[in-house]
Amino acid sequence: MSLSFLEIHHLRNINHTKIEPSSGLNLIYGKNASGKTSLLEGIYLLGLARSFRSHKAGSYIQAEKQKTTLHGKLKSVTNEQITAIGFEKSLKNTELRLKGERIKKVSEIAKVLPIQIMGPESHSLLDSGPNMRRKFLDWGVFHVEHDYIEIWKRYRRALRQRNSALRTNPRVVSSWDSEFCETAERIDNYRREYLAELKPRFFENIAQLTSLDGLKLSYRRGWGKDNSLKEQLKMSLEKDRQTGYTARGPHRADLVLQYQGVTVDQRLSRGQQKLVVYALKLAQASLFDNSNQGCLVLIDDLQSELDENHRNQVLQLLCKTKSQIFITATDADSLDTGYWSEKKMFHVEHGNIQEVV
Repeated sequence: MSLSFLEIHHLRNINHTKIEPSSGLNLIYGKNASGKTSLLEGIYLLGLARSFRSHKAGSYIQAEKQKTTLHGKLKSVTNEQITAIGFEKSLKNTELRLKGERIKKVSEIAKVLPIQIMGPESHSLLDSGPNMRRKFLDWGVFHVEHDYIEIWKRYRRALRQRNSALRTNPRVVSSWDSEFCETAERIDNYRREYLAELKPRFFENIAQLTSLDGLKLSYRRGWGKDNSLKEQLKMSLEKDRQTGYTARGPHRADLVLQYQGVTVDQRLSRGQQKLVVYALKLAQASLFDNSNQGCLVLIDDLQSELDENHRNQVLQLLCKTKSQIFITATDADSLDTGYWSEKKMFHVEHGNIQEVV
């Protein structure tokens, strides 16, 4: 799928706009605060029903307006079938639409519109703790394994019930262990299978971007290797009762990136960390190469993120992923777009977006 049409109403400084993006590269350029990032935010909202810029619900609704409304059309890579999607957010309600029907689950839209985003805060994947890295990993598995979301929901329910029993009724804790362990093992297996596909692509990417010989990527599943998870739950039961929290399981998993014996956030410069994150996320995007779905990649302010040499290397890797790309820049000539045959340019000024022909 690629986004073939986008309409935005009342999103930050964008009052109303319509664009028909290219299925390849889309370069969005204009001065700072013109509305470039808001356009990316609109695409992100359309696919995930949340903003990457603010955790406050509805903070992106244009001043003095009651709601933000987004409409999009997705075109199939294979048969050009059109799928309509929609998002509407008021201060009190959120409405999602897929193929003209109201839906309740964001995952239904996220499944047909996989979105990767990279920008000034990309390094937080490495220095903000395991939770973000688990989300990164699970995003990839979610788009590969169709039943992953249901298994994950079952696991989260078992974890919540087990934690509740630890705090209120320890005698029934073990009644949740079978469901907990079964779903935990399946999650772990799916993650391992996915990482087996991701790791070689990641190391190919990082080798093209920078020299970091000895960089290591490992996976910690959230419990030890010596005993089964069920045995380890029994061993840690008393401690879990004291804390009221299950200390072992895939909710404690982590992706660990190390260089010269320590984690990369402690050893590498901020610029090197950004290259590592780009290599990781582009490896994820490349895993859509052989699917009919495709991935949509949003990159905010690439020219200020990287020097010219690294920008060009990233652009080459982006083109190889065969993803639909949206990149913002302050200058239309700051990026080499020659790697793409399919491309469009859009100029943004005071929230007005015009295609440059």
